[in-house]
Amino acid sequence: MLLLLDVLKEYGVQLKENLREKKPEHSHRVYLKNLFDRIKPDDGSIIQCKPKESKETLRPPDYLIEKTGIIVGYIKVEDPGQDLYKILESPQIKRYKKLSKNILLTNYIEFILIKDGVVTLRESLMDLKDLEKEKIEIDTIKLNKVVGILDNFFLAVAEKIKNIEVLTSLLASRTRILRELIKENLELNLDEENIDNIELKFKKPNILTTTYETLIKAIYRKGFDISEFSDSIAQTITYGLFIAYLNNKSGVSIDFLNIKDFIPTNFYLMQNILKIIENISKKDEFSNINWILKELISTVNNIDSKVVFKQLSFDKLGLTLKDPYLYFYENFLAKYDRSLRSSKGVYYTPKSMVGFIVRSLHEILKKGFKLNNGFANKNEVKVLDFATGTGTFLLEVIKTILDNHIFKNLYGFEYLIAPYVVSHLKLSQYLKDSCNVNFSSKDKRLKIFLTNTIDEKGITEKNGLNSLFYEDLFLSIDKENELVNEV
Repeated sequence: MLLLLDVLKEYGVQLKENLREKKPEHSHRVYLKNLFDRIKPDDGSIIQCKPKESKETLRPPDYLIEKTGIIVGYIKVEDPGQDLYKILESPQIKRYKKLSKNILLTNYIEFILIKDGVVTLRESLMDLKDLEKEKIEIDTIKLNKVVGILDNFFLAVAEKIKNIEVLTSLLASRTRILRELIKENLELNLDEENIDNIELKFKKPNILTTTYETLIKAIYRKGFDISEFSDSIAQTITYGLFIAYLNNKSGVSIDFLNIKDFIPTNFYLMQNILKIIENISKKDEFSNINWILKELISTVNNIDSKVVFKQLSFDKLGLTLKDPYLYFYENFLAKYDRSLRSSKGVYYTPKSMVGFIVRSLHEILKKGFKLNNGFANKNEVKVLDFATGTGTFLLEVIKTILDNHIFKNLYGFEYLIAPYVVSHLKLSQYLKDSCNVNFSSKDKRLKIFLTNTIDEKGITEKNGLNSLFYEDLFLSIDKENELVNEV
């Protein structure tokens, strides 16, 4: 405790000298960061965010506190003398409260601890007028209280995520912010001279503009605006992280660089889309997006694997009562953006009805077409669901046919990226759980394709796309289009 008191006294002296010389606010941060570094536990790291131009409510905290790949707290720093009562009511702090249970707000002199959205501790190290005195003296009681606040903040641990409802809620709140930040990045990058043209132009190519342009040319054509793209990519990144979590048996935390190692190599489109994450982590222009991706990765790393895996497994009880991945997706979607269901027609046939339809078709194949094995007739029957959604119908068919038949005769087309990813997630997990299918094998690839079934054109021109990220993404989508045409 005596050592901490000395550290705080030293910080007070440094701050006093800086303020006397009327140095800008950000110059004080060196001393504040040094203070935090000397007080925090050894297993914690302090990540400084670098905010760019952005809406107030979308700006990152000044610092994230991370322990073993999990974010356990936010620090928000204001100017010396700033009224923190007003800051507590700001939209920015209100949004942070929805993301973190452990927030430290400070103006260098006063420290406020917010736990579970409620101010629990606050204390000022000194008054501003004390800094005008020749010799700085800090009250021992105040020192002890500030030490207590900082200890409480830095010693916090994240509670493990143990159920699907909590998980979908945490992922949804972060995915919403990611969507807004992607949209903001693209809109700030629009070439205003061409803004009235049908085809949008961007001032500076980057991985987001390239992905947007590629998807328009390959699949969506007209009518796929920046808002729709931002929504699709935000959801896809979140589901991609979840797929990585389900495939991570190494015990190593997922991060920006290793996420691709946990996506099956035969799911090449997802691998290429998730290169967005690695690219964003390396580019200063994406610093406003970087922090919320860290939040999403932190959420995935904090899942209690044993408990959540059980809730998502296709055990015998689950097969008869629920589709765990449709439940996950619909739960997520309801918390993420309810309006998407009506705007995109995202409604799914009830499981009981799906079962009835598939069983009826199975009987028709056997009795009407004299195919004794119904769907399981390898040479005579191929199944295509041309609006596959999250793969519920295909899952019901899979239950009736053999492993090697599935990869030859079962097909699905989907237009929307998010349900396309969820269908891969759902069906691959079912086959792992029920048939011990190893998806690391190159020939084990679900024939579910991202495609526009009412547009026969593929990518007819490559010269309109920049080359930053284009080649890999183009090739993976072009490969999907080739396979679709074969079907």
